[in-house]
Amino acid sequence: MNRLFSSLALLSAVAASHAQLVWDQGPATGTQGGFWSNSTAGQNFADLVSFASATTILRYRTFTLFDPSTYGTMTVKLLDDNAGAPGNFLSTQSVPVFAFGFAGNFSNNDVYWIDLNLTTALNLNANTNYWIGASGDGFEAGQLSVLTPQDGQMAQFSGSTFSHHAGIGDQTFQLYADAIPEPTTLALLSVGAVAMLRRRKK
Repeated sequence: MNRLFSSLALLSAVAASHAQLVWDQGPATGTQGGFWSNSTAGQNFADLVSFASATTILRYRTFTLFDPSTYGTMTVKLLDDNAGAPGNFLSTQSVPVFAFGFAGNFSNNDVYWIDLNLTTALNLNANTNYWIGASGDGFEAGQLSVLTPQDGQMAQFSGSTFSHHAGIGDQTFQLYADAIPEPTTLALLSVGAVAMLRRRKK
C-alpha cells in the first residue's frame, strides 16, 4: 500500500511541477514606475486580477530591488471586490520564500524575483474581480511598480486596512496556476498505481 501512496504522491508532485504562468505583470511588461515600502504591518499593496475561467492559483511571484536572500515569510492576501475597491479578506496566509533569483536589469535597476508557493491554493471563480498582494512579515520587502499594464494604480493599505488607490503604477507580480499534466504522463502514473495495487493484493 505504501507503494501506491508513493505513486499518488508522485502524481501530485508532477501536477505541481506543471504549474503554468497565467498572470504576467512582471517588470518587463511596462516602464518602471517606482519602488515602494511594502511590509505587512505597515504600507502594503494589492492589485486587481480576473480570469475568464475558474483558476486555481498555486504560486505567487513578486519582484523587488532588494537582495531576497535575507527574506523571511511573506503574507499573501486575497480580497473580493467592492465597487472597484478591495472588500472582504478571503484569504491571508504567511508563506516562506520557496525560491528566488535575478530577474534582470530594468530601468537601470537590478530586479530579483521571489517565488511563494502557497500553503493553501486560491480557487478563483471565472469572470470575478479579486485583489491580491504580498508583503514582508516584519521586514521591508519592497514593491516594484510598472506604469503600463492596467490602470497605473495599486490599492494601498495601512496594515490590513485599505487606504486609497495610489496612482504610482501597477504592482509587479506573476501568478502560476494548476495545470493538468500531459495525458501520456497521467496514463503512465495511473498504470503504475494500478500495478502497485495489484501486487499488494497478491
